[in-house]
Amino acid sequence: MFHINKQKAIEAAAGEWIIQLDADEELSPELKKEIKGIINSKDAKEAYNLPRKNWFLTRFLTKGGQYPDYTIRLYKNGAARFPCKDVHENVEIKGETGYLETPLLHYADPDFSRYLMRWDRYTTLEVEKMSEGTHLSFFKHFIWLPKMTFLSMYFRHKGFMDGFPGFVFALFSSLRFMVIYIKWWVKTSNTKI
Repeated sequence: MFHINKQKAIEAAAGEWIIQLDADEELSPELKKEIKGIINSKDAKEAYNLPRKNWFLTRFLTKGGQYPDYTIRLYKNGAARFPCKDVHENVEIKGETGYLETPLLHYADPDFSRYLMRWDRYTTLEVEKMSEGTHLSFFKHFIWLPKMTFLSMYFRHKGFMDGFPGFVFALFSSLRFMVIYIKWWVKTSNTKI
């Protein structure tokens, strides 16, 4: 789990400030300038949320609820810790947090194959963290959640404005519930080969 390694890294950091980046993230020159201004300010807060732009297929997604994808990535040393419970978790902060304006560039999915690999891994992790005896609803996971997720991302949050990538992202985000159900069903089935 990535969060355990991230916690070890922030514990080992020696500087006054920590900027936490994943290998697929990049600071633009404009964001570097904004960060320098923050850390040299007398009124700096303990931590900052950065708006994150996520690359998908051929572009950064700006609609569909994907931007701004705020994430706490800049914090004073000693102000943050990972709960170490979930792969998607963010740090917990002791103190006040603020917001930066310039986006962090996130290239998690440079191609569709990489997206599918991560999609498969995250749906598997969702099933693995379910407690024994968890029961999932077929109707909820095959009809209700996929339908509501797609309609929300593609229409309510205007994912259609991101063109074909916006459609694909909304579609696969909604299909993940079916995949989670299938993986859960296989895991809990007593059928032996």
